[in-house]
Amino acid sequence: YIDFKFSRIIAIRTAVTGFFGQCVGYVFVYISSCSTLASAGVFCCLTSKEDLPAMGIMIKKRDGHYEPLSVEKTKKMIAFACLGLEETCDPIELEMDSKLQFVDGMSTKEIQKILVQTAIEKVIQKTDDGFGNMVNRMNQDWQFVAARLFLFDLYKEAAINRKYKAFGYGNFTALVQTLVENGRYADFFLTEYTPEELEELGDYIKPKRDYLFNYEGIKLLADRYLVKGYDKEIYELPQERFMAIAMHLALIEGDRKV
Repeated sequence: YIDFKFSRIIAIRTAVTGFFGQCVGYVFVYISSCSTLASAGVFCCLTSKEDLPAMGIMIKKRDGHYEPLSVEKTKKMIAFACLGLEETCDPIELEMDSKLQFVDGMSTKEIQKILVQTAIEKVIQKTDDGFGNMVNRMNQDWQFVAARLFLFDLYKEAAINRKYKAFGYGNFTALVQTLVENGRYADFFLTEYTPEELEELGDYIKPKRDYLFNYEGIKLLADRYLVKGYDKEIYELPQERFMAIAMHLALIEGDRKV
């Protein structure tokens, strides 16, 4: 039984080893501050696929379709975001501190937003200095975890809008053609560069450089500078933006521009 400021959580059935632990069947009933069961909602944390149909928890994907909740996918995404930073950023710590409440109809975008916000809040934490004093401790690595989680969102939305299956970057030539046709890129991208040159430039793109961004940097780039569709849908990704700028600047080089 956990009491919050504005709500309560009652644990029913069996205990689990942790929020994302190995035991199955920990069901929570959320009761609002008015304490009426009529306004209660049900959410859960599970690791067993067999229990998913029974619980009926469906998650809304970015393309609009629904699929059964898979906590394992969330765990893998968090572990991937912390990859190489485990000494200072424990993925299990992020799982626990996020206090994710899986609700039927919840979207993957909402889940990602909670995880990003949790990682940001962990950059500065109050800890005991050993003498009974609470002091602020900074861990900048959580900024990079938050940036990666945000990047994963960009990758997934770009893949949906550009209609490719891979996680991460798609074909650069196809992107240029799409954005020129949509009036988001100038015509010179196709008139001054041959298909072969576009393919070569696409091969120069290094997606791993995205991981050099901290959260503030990637958020600023995405909000202000990435070329989007007319409805703000994501098309261009960070390294493609830099390549497009380089292509524009290189026009004066003539035949030596690539």
